[in-house]
Amino acid sequence: MFPSSPPPPSSNATDPKSRYEYADSLCKRSLLEFARVAALELVDDHPKYPGGYAVLVEVAWEQSDFVMAMSYAMKGIEQDPLNRMFLSKGAAAAARSGFNDVADRLAKRLVEVASEFGPSHLQYADVLERLNRGEESLEQVEISKRIDPDAPWHLLEAKARLKLKQFDKALELLEITIADDGIPSDMRIEAGFVLTKLLDKQGAYDEAWAATQAAHRLGQMPFNRNARITGIEKLKEDFSERNLKLWHRPGHEFERGVFVLGMPRSGTSLMEQILQMHPEVGAVGELSAASVIHHRLQRELDSYLPFPKCLIDLLPANIESMQAEYTKTIDMAAAGKTRVINKCLNTYEFLGMLSVILPGLRAIHIKRHPLDNLLSCHTTNLLASGHTYTSKLEDLALMYQTRQQLAEHWGNVLDIKILELSYEQLTADQENQSRRMLEFLGLEWDPAVLDFHKSTRIPATISYDQVGKKMYTTSVARWRNYEKHLGPLVDALGDSLDGWDM
Repeated sequence: MFPSSPPPPSSNATDPKSRYEYADSLCKRSLLEFARVAALELVDDHPKYPGGYAVLVEVAWEQSDFVMAMSYAMKGIEQDPLNRMFLSKGAAAAARSGFNDVADRLAKRLVEVASEFGPSHLQYADVLERLNRGEESLEQVEISKRIDPDAPWHLLEAKARLKLKQFDKALELLEITIADDGIPSDMRIEAGFVLTKLLDKQGAYDEAWAATQAAHRLGQMPFNRNARITGIEKLKEDFSERNLKLWHRPGHEFERGVFVLGMPRSGTSLMEQILQMHPEVGAVGELSAASVIHHRLQRELDSYLPFPKCLIDLLPANIESMQAEYTKTIDMAAAGKTRVINKCLNTYEFLGMLSVILPGLRAIHIKRHPLDNLLSCHTTNLLASGHTYTSKLEDLALMYQTRQQLAEHWGNVLDIKILELSYEQLTADQENQSRRMLEFLGLEWDPAVLDFHKSTRIPATISYDQVGKKMYTTSVARWRNYEKHLGPLVDALGDSLDGWDM
């Protein structure tokens, strides 16, 4: 719920610098919506002053709205071409959004502007590694090492050497990173998961499992199981069939919206990559528009009621306004596209709200064998994205079960089209499953979707090093390599494994 009013400004001055400092102070105090409004007003009044764009970049970044962060950073660069923050945040946001050409261009410009600043070369090395340009990535790491030998370059060099298949050297660097208490903990955690992946590829499954456990011990954060259970039950109660009918406003169909339901590591990136090869389909990655709408909703509706009861005050003008804002956001990446895919992982929780704001949307629910899916979650660095439940197998099972329960609830109460898709069937029979998806989206068949691995836009998610390859099925039944470690997960899943091969 929003505070009743923003804190008073420190100054009543109207000059842009004072207004920037006010908006920036709101951002630093995590009053993000007030900061956003103040920054937008500053940009409207002083479009050539970069401070407003700087605050908007920070707000969008904090809200994980990386497409908008990239957009505002590029507008800031127009006003201040040598600004390191705009170049750095713009490159990072572009990389996270899958705009690799933009990330490459901005990171390259950053090293030109800050050639004697070691971190700029490491950032460029990270972008290049994501683009599978291992040799160039290694060159940037070497430059950074010459500038500052004490900088935490070991992890990036290890990842670059992995791309060059220099496994022994990569292993050595990863072990150095993990053992060095002087290296930031997030890098040591990431190194642990990279080591897991390396050992897994070498068939050293017990060693890979041990590396994963060590990474989780280093990065483990609390996960509130009771809050998750009660939160899902309340969500189902709030978004009952009765309430949804009360909140529904006829008309205003928004058929461009396609939202993906799926656990992390369930195949959402692969599905997105296939569909976005179709000329009428755009992809915006994990766009956090739903959570942004949620944060702004009560204020947008000028309602005294908390979320989601405030939806009773929804007017057609509010729907039009929020749809226009969503259209503006997705058009940053998918202008002119008939269907636009958003695979943000919190869609499970927000699908009820979205069905009210964007009636006419479609959803695709992709499912993967629970043991394969949750093993992949456990052995991948999802901690960096705030998925604290991945550290314990029992918590992973709970998250899986509650999300399936919620998906079943949406299927029962929402008046929207939902397609159920199997990851295993998609990898085994790509063409027929792709035809199903295109038919569901109301689009004609286009064989271009079969060549998804040729796309120049690789989603910059944890799956970025996989979806640029041809279709493969080696991830199916991978859980059997770790079967002796998965007893607690099997027990916790219980009936959720019914119907799956064991």
